[in-house]
Amino acid sequence: MNQMPGSFPQWEEPHQPPGSARPAGPDRPAYPLDFERILNMTFSLYRFGFRRYFLVGLVLFLPVMLLVTLLQMLASGDLLRAQQAQLDFIEGRPIDTLALFPLSAILIGLITTFVVGAASFVVQGGLVDMTATIYGGQPASARKAIRATLGRSLTLAGAGLLVMLATLGVMLVGVIVGTLLIVANFSNGALQPGPLVFLGIVGIVATLAVLIFVSVRLAFAVPVIVIEGKPAVASLGRSWRLVSGSAMRVLGYSITFGLLVGVISLILTAVLELIVGSGIVIDGDRLAFDPVRYLISGLLAALITIALAPIGIIAMTLLFYDVRFRRESVTEKQVEPRVQG
Repeated sequence: MNQMPGSFPQWEEPHQPPGSARPAGPDRPAYPLDFERILNMTFSLYRFGFRRYFLVGLVLFLPVMLLVTLLQMLASGDLLRAQQAQLDFIEGRPIDTLALFPLSAILIGLITTFVVGAASFVVQGGLVDMTATIYGGQPASARKAIRATLGRSLTLAGAGLLVMLATLGVMLVGVIVGTLLIVANFSNGALQPGPLVFLGIVGIVATLAVLIFVSVRLAFAVPVIVIEGKPAVASLGRSWRLVSGSAMRVLGYSITFGLLVGVISLILTAVLELIVGSGIVIDGDRLAFDPVRYLISGLLAALITIALAPIGIIAMTLLFYDVRFRRESVTEKQVEPRVQG
């Protein structure tokens, strides 16, 4: 039964955008959403709540991005030497081999990766909360979404760290095994063709496939935490089971909206670098670091990310509702209420 209106009328209530769900009721079952409706509703919700989405992202993510930028500035010396060594190698000048492996930069890179990974789940939680509120036809405010998200921030960050550890574990095992198989076929400084090389390549490709599979199966972890109130570990299991049977659809939506947001972000970032620069400037045949320009560039890049991130989050939240309905035949009365953090 499909209760979705054919068009997206303006609702009388000021807190309901075009295309939002009708008020819940036992006689109004949830409706399935196809791609066209999710696409239309995504941009309808995005336009309607842009300022609130942006404020949620600004409060939750900008402090983390500033911290990351400062940490990267601490490693800028080693990174600059590594880039200089690469430039010298390309231009045929003598290089400092050790400079190609900036250990402090690698360590800070790992730290920032985990910090951003955990923080991104918290930010997603705020955006999902905002989406669920607006989509459910309830009055929404950035303050309420931020407060609710901070109340479950440990759960969201914990789930983010678990996903990152699982991803890192799969990647390390697959890449190490694949690399060892390839290296085993080196003889007299040259790679010799053979079955081990083929198996190594297959292993690396298989690792990529497993990473995609795992990320797709865990794609609904944040909506499960925010909308259903599950703890971190349980949310991963719930997402894994929920995506079962819809993996290709979830993957397709992830790629579609990921590419959409990625292309827009790439264009804006390229324009930003043309205007501001990246903080690394060329002085003759040497590279120099401009900390002020680097900080400004990092801040503006963070604002671009914050502005565009809601598009993908809104789409995946709507997809979560739809997949849950198709799999479990829940009603709108069961869909709209959320566990408050």
